[in-house]
Amino acid sequence: MERLPERLMTPARLILQAAVRAKVPAMLVGGAAVSLNGSKRFTKDLDVNVASFHFLTQRSRFGPPALPKEFSVRKVSATRLNATYMHPLEAIRCDMSTNHATVLPSLMPYTRQLGHIRYAACNLLLADKIRTYGDRWNGIKLASDLEDIVFSVGLMMDRGERMPHMLRQLILTSDVLDSFRTALPESERLLFKSFLADVGIGG
Repeated sequence: MERLPERLMTPARLILQAAVRAKVPAMLVGGAAVSLNGSKRFTKDLDVNVASFHFLTQRSRFGPPALPKEFSVRKVSATRLNATYMHPLEAIRCDMSTNHATVLPSLMPYTRQLGHIRYAACNLLLADKIRTYGDRWNGIKLASDLEDIVFSVGLMMDRGERMPHMLRQLILTSDVLDSFRTALPESERLLFKSFLADVGIGG
Protein backbone atom coordinates (compact mmCIF):
# COMPACT_ATOMS: atom_id res chain seq x y z
CA MET A 1 0.00 0.00 0.00
CA GLU A 2 1.24 3.50 -0.88
CA ARG A 3 0.51 6.98 0.36
CA LEU A 4 -0.72 9.73 -1.88
CA PRO A 5 1.30 12.92 -2.25
CA GLU A 6 0.46 15.27 0.62
CA ARG A 7 -1.18 17.73 -1.79
CA LEU A 8 -3.81 15.02 -2.49
CA MET A 9 -3.94 13.51 1.00
CA THR A 10 -5.23 16.70 2.60
CA PRO A 11 -8.28 17.34 0.38
CA ALA A 12 -9.11 13.61 0.27
CA ARG A 13 -9.05 13.45 4.06
CA LEU A 14 -11.17 16.59 4.48
CA ILE A 15 -13.85 15.43 2.02
CA LEU A 16 -14.09 11.91 3.42
CA GLN A 17 -14.09 13.13 7.03
CA ALA A 18 -17.00 15.44 6.18
CA ALA A 19 -18.89 12.50 4.66
CA VAL A 20 -18.29 10.37 7.76
CA ARG A 21 -19.55 13.15 10.04
CA ALA A 22 -22.73 13.33 7.97
CA LYS A 23 -23.05 9.52 7.87
CA VAL A 24 -22.91 9.57 4.07
CA PRO A 25 -21.20 6.56 2.39
CA ALA A 26 -18.22 7.78 0.37
CA MET A 27 -15.01 6.39 -1.09
CA LEU A 28 -12.02 7.43 -3.14
CA VAL A 29 -11.90 5.82 -6.60
CA GLY A 30 -9.97 6.46 -9.83
CA GLY A 31 -6.26 7.12 -10.08
CA ALA A 32 -5.81 8.05 -6.43
CA ALA A 33 -7.31 4.73 -5.33
CA VAL A 34 -5.05 2.92 -7.80
CA SER A 35 -2.07 4.64 -6.17
CA LEU A 36 -3.25 3.65 -2.68
CA ASN A 37 -3.43 0.04 -3.88
CA GLY A 38 0.26 0.20 -4.79
CA SER A 39 0.53 1.51 -8.35
CA LYS A 40 3.30 3.98 -9.11
CA ARG A 41 1.37 5.88 -11.75
CA PHE A 42 0.96 9.65 -11.42
CA THR A 43 -2.41 11.18 -10.66
CA LYS A 44 -3.14 14.87 -10.25
CA ASP A 45 -6.76 14.99 -9.09
CA LEU A 46 -9.29 13.09 -6.98
CA ASP A 47 -12.42 11.11 -7.82
CA VAL A 48 -14.88 10.42 -5.01
CA ASN A 49 -18.10 8.41 -5.15
CA VAL A 50 -20.67 9.57 -2.59
CA ALA A 51 -24.23 8.53 -1.78
CA SER A 52 -25.44 12.15 -1.52
CA PHE A 53 -24.27 15.74 -1.97
CA HIS A 54 -26.47 17.11 0.80
CA PHE A 55 -23.64 17.26 3.33
CA LEU A 56 -21.79 19.67 1.00
CA THR A 57 -24.61 21.74 -0.49
CA GLN A 58 -26.83 22.25 2.55
CA ARG A 59 -25.29 24.35 5.30
CA SER A 60 -26.70 24.51 8.81
CA ARG A 61 -27.63 27.97 10.13
CA PHE A 62 -25.58 27.35 13.26
CA GLY A 63 -22.82 24.95 12.24
CA PRO A 64 -19.65 25.49 10.20
CA PRO A 65 -19.55 24.54 6.50
CA ALA A 66 -18.77 20.90 5.75
CA LEU A 67 -15.51 21.86 4.02
CA PRO A 68 -13.04 24.62 4.97
CA LYS A 69 -12.65 27.87 3.03
CA GLU A 70 -9.82 26.39 0.91
CA PHE A 71 -12.52 24.57 -1.09
CA SER A 72 -14.59 26.08 -3.87
CA VAL A 73 -17.67 23.88 -4.44
CA ARG A 74 -19.61 23.92 -7.71
CA LYS A 75 -22.46 21.62 -8.72
CA VAL A 76 -21.90 20.48 -12.32
CA SER A 77 -25.09 18.44 -12.77
CA ALA A 78 -27.63 16.50 -10.74
CA THR A 79 -25.10 13.70 -10.23
CA ARG A 80 -21.74 15.49 -10.40
CA LEU A 81 -20.09 18.07 -8.17
CA ASN A 82 -16.66 19.67 -8.33
CA ALA A 83 -14.83 20.75 -5.19
CA THR A 84 -11.57 22.55 -6.01
CA TYR A 85 -9.04 22.63 -3.17
CA MET A 86 -6.73 25.65 -3.26
CA HIS A 87 -3.40 24.10 -2.29
CA PRO A 88 -0.65 26.71 -1.70
CA LEU A 89 1.11 25.62 -4.91
CA GLU A 90 -1.77 24.50 -7.14
CA ALA A 91 -5.51 23.90 -7.38
CA ILE A 92 -6.53 20.27 -6.76
CA ARG A 93 -9.69 19.21 -8.58
CA CYS A 94 -11.94 16.83 -6.65
CA ASP A 95 -14.68 15.35 -8.83
CA MET A 96 -17.56 13.83 -6.88
CA SER A 97 -20.31 11.63 -8.28
CA THR A 98 -23.60 10.16 -7.06
CA ASN A 99 -24.05 8.04 -10.21
CA HIS A 100 -23.88 4.84 -8.16
CA ALA A 101 -25.50 6.15 -4.98
CA THR A 102 -28.07 3.37 -4.68
CA VAL A 103 -25.47 0.57 -4.58
CA LEU A 104 -22.75 2.46 -2.69
CA PRO A 105 -23.70 1.13 0.78
CA SER A 106 -23.41 -2.44 -0.57
CA LEU A 107 -19.94 -1.66 -1.94
CA MET A 108 -18.46 -0.36 1.33
CA PRO A 109 -17.23 -3.85 2.43
CA TYR A 110 -14.95 -3.77 -0.65
CA THR A 111 -13.00 -0.74 0.56
CA ARG A 112 -9.85 -0.18 2.59
CA GLN A 113 -8.94 2.62 4.95
CA LEU A 114 -5.76 4.66 5.43
CA GLY A 115 -6.27 6.97 8.37
CA HIS A 116 -9.44 8.92 7.53
CA ILE A 117 -9.27 8.05 3.83
CA ARG A 118 -11.56 5.25 2.62
CA TYR A 119 -10.74 3.99 -0.87
CA ALA A 120 -11.79 1.23 -3.25
CA ALA A 121 -9.97 -2.06 -2.68
CA CYS A 122 -8.35 -3.79 -5.64
CA ASN A 123 -11.36 -5.95 -6.59
CA LEU A 124 -13.83 -3.05 -6.49
CA LEU A 125 -11.35 -0.84 -8.32
CA LEU A 126 -11.02 -3.43 -11.10
CA ALA A 127 -14.79 -3.78 -11.48
CA ASP A 128 -15.23 0.00 -11.57
CA LYS A 129 -12.42 0.45 -14.12
CA ILE A 130 -13.95 -2.18 -16.43
CA ARG A 131 -17.29 -0.37 -16.28
CA THR A 132 -15.63 3.02 -16.83
CA TYR A 133 -13.63 1.80 -19.84
CA GLY A 134 -16.77 0.46 -21.51
CA ASP A 135 -18.58 3.75 -20.88
CA ARG A 136 -15.77 5.98 -22.14
CA TRP A 137 -15.24 4.54 -25.63
CA ASN A 138 -12.76 7.23 -26.55
CA GLY A 139 -10.70 9.85 -24.81
CA ILE A 140 -7.28 10.47 -23.37
CA LYS A 141 -7.94 8.37 -20.26
CA LEU A 142 -8.54 5.08 -22.08
CA ALA A 143 -4.85 4.10 -22.03
CA SER A 144 -4.52 4.76 -18.30
CA ASP A 145 -7.77 2.84 -17.67
CA LEU A 146 -6.26 -0.23 -19.36
CA GLU A 147 -3.03 0.18 -17.38
CA ASP A 148 -5.06 0.28 -14.17
CA ILE A 149 -7.03 -2.83 -15.21
CA VAL A 150 -3.81 -4.75 -15.94
CA PHE A 151 -2.33 -3.60 -12.62
CA SER A 152 -5.45 -4.62 -10.66
CA VAL A 153 -5.70 -8.06 -12.30
CA GLY A 154 -2.00 -8.66 -11.66
CA LEU A 155 -2.38 -7.69 -8.00
CA MET A 156 -5.38 -9.99 -7.54
CA MET A 157 -3.51 -12.86 -9.20
CA ASP A 158 -0.49 -12.30 -6.95
CA ARG A 159 -2.80 -12.53 -3.93
CA GLY A 160 -4.73 -15.52 -5.27
CA GLU A 161 -7.98 -13.52 -5.24
CA ARG A 162 -11.03 -13.83 -7.47
CA MET A 163 -13.76 -11.31 -8.18
CA PRO A 164 -16.42 -11.54 -5.44
CA HIS A 165 -19.89 -12.65 -6.50
CA MET A 166 -21.45 -9.45 -5.12
CA LEU A 167 -19.29 -7.23 -7.34
CA ARG A 168 -20.04 -9.38 -10.38
CA GLN A 169 -23.73 -9.04 -9.58
CA LEU A 170 -23.75 -5.29 -8.81
CA ILE A 171 -21.23 -3.99 -11.37
CA LEU A 172 -19.96 -6.59 -13.83
CA THR A 173 -23.25 -7.45 -15.49
CA SER A 174 -23.30 -9.02 -18.94
CA ASP A 175 -24.08 -5.61 -20.49
CA VAL A 176 -21.07 -4.02 -18.78
CA LEU A 177 -18.74 -6.82 -19.89
CA ASP A 178 -20.08 -6.65 -23.45
CA SER A 179 -19.46 -2.88 -23.54
CA PHE A 180 -15.94 -3.38 -22.23
CA ARG A 181 -15.09 -6.02 -24.85
CA THR A 182 -16.56 -3.93 -27.65
CA ALA A 183 -14.54 -0.88 -26.58
CA LEU A 184 -11.28 -2.86 -26.59
CA PRO A 185 -9.10 -2.86 -29.70
CA GLU A 186 -10.14 -5.96 -31.64
CA SER A 187 -6.61 -7.37 -31.49
CA GLU A 188 -6.71 -7.40 -27.67
CA ARG A 189 -10.16 -8.88 -27.01
CA LEU A 190 -9.10 -12.53 -26.72
CA LEU A 191 -6.12 -11.60 -24.57
CA PHE A 192 -8.25 -9.66 -22.09
CA LYS A 193 -10.93 -12.36 -22.07
CA SER A 194 -8.31 -14.86 -20.89
CA PHE A 195 -6.69 -12.34 -18.56
CA LEU A 196 -9.95 -11.50 -16.77
CA ALA A 197 -10.99 -15.16 -16.59
CA ASP A 198 -7.92 -15.74 -14.38
CA VAL A 199 -9.64 -13.71 -11.63
CA GLY A 200 -13.14 -15.09 -12.20
CA ILE A 201 -14.56 -12.48 -14.58
CA GLY A 202 -16.52 -13.56 -17.64
CA GLY A 203 -15.75 -16.91 -19.14
